Amino acid sequence: MERYWKLIFISCLLVFGIGFFYLHDTFAEKEVPKYTWEKQAGNDEALEDVLVEGDVQGKNFFGEEIRLAGKDRIYASQLSFFEKLNGLMDNPKIKQLQQEYRSFMRGKTENTENYFENENILAYADVKSEWDSSEFEQGNFELEVEALYKNKDKTTSFSIKLPNQDNYVYMAVEDVITINDKLYVVTQNDIYEGEDEEYTELHLYTLNLKEEKLISEAKLFSNKGGDNSENEGGYLLQDLDQLRASKYIAIGATKVVDDVPMEDICLFDLETREKLPVDVPKELLEQEVIAHMDAKKLYFIHEQEGKIEITPYQFAKQKAEEPFEIPISESINSSMTKSTKIINDKLYILYDMNGEMNEKNRLPLMYVIDLKAKKVFYQGELKADNKEAENKIFSVYMMYENEK
Repeated sequence: MERYWKLIFISCLLVFGIGFFYLHDTFAEKEVPKYTWEKQAGNDEALEDVLVEGDVQGKNFFGEEIRLAGKDRIYASQLSFFEKLNGLMDNPKIKQLQQEYRSFMRGKTENTENYFENENILAYADVKSEWDSSEFEQGNFELEVEALYKNKDKTTSFSIKLPNQDNYVYMAVEDVITINDKLYVVTQNDIYEGEDEEYTELHLYTLNLKEEKLISEAKLFSNKGGDNSENEGGYLLQDLDQLRASKYIAIGATKVVDDVPMEDICLFDLETREKLPVDVPKELLEQEVIAHMDAKKLYFIHEQEGKIEITPYQFAKQKAEEPFEIPISESINSSMTKSTKIINDKLYILYDMNGEMNEKNRLPLMYVIDLKAKKVFYQGELKADNKEAENKIFSVYMMYENEK
């Protein structure tokens, strides 16, 4: 009988909780901050391809999460109880995969770096481990792989115990790529060899999907010190929200030589497992770099007063192109926070104008640069359409490709 009372109590809590949610939503103030993009130049069709996620905050410091995609606006406070449970404000690419491949996606992590997709296959990889309470560390690392062959409606899954893991204390998947029947998985491996020997490496595991076996393991990067140099850290340059194929891996790194920081870029051809040199002047390596893996190019970005200078570099041909300039507002400076994303051969740059300590309630500026035509495709500014928006500060979170 006691068990039934517990079930009745839990059911009542659920009913009252949902009821309170809807009552609160009914009586709450319905006016929300309204915004529109005001075009200053170019083609505003560019806004249909991008989703901007931000937060609007008032004097009470309570934020309102908002998403802008073209003319559509989604406010977290206006979502229903079940829409919030279903994660409507989550990564749109993951939501699309969950809707199209519900069975395959069930129980999997919601990080895009764990997935690869093209017209034939949806592949997934994740590292699983066991907690050793006696040593207070993770161990027994395994790579779990699952692939859905779309044309055959067939799924394969298997696990592989990872080699050379005795000193690993942490492992995580950084990227997944499929080329033909091979699956390439990049992982971050944290290594502990005593108090004076703690460092991080990026490893590449190559697997045969048909035979369900590990082919090889290669170390791409390590920040382990040696001689008079030490790598501070390495990170993947490619956009991990884009689940498309590229046979190249691009890694940005900061190397400290005799206490002097130096930027470096490492490029790897997955199929040949060769390291490609990045033959550019030192001053380019000190600039911001954006990888466009589909086009086999790196773009070096140098912000100056009133303009951006962009230098394309064809890394497959190891050839730098002539730089080109894009005019921007003189109110923008290099210290401002910005988000960048390449969508359909266009570079989206979104400036968070509230990043300056002395500025108040300034709204974001958007520049869309056609990388093929080397000119501005769209330029615009977010505008407040009501008093609610005028009295709030808009902060940019990130940009996604709009999954229409």
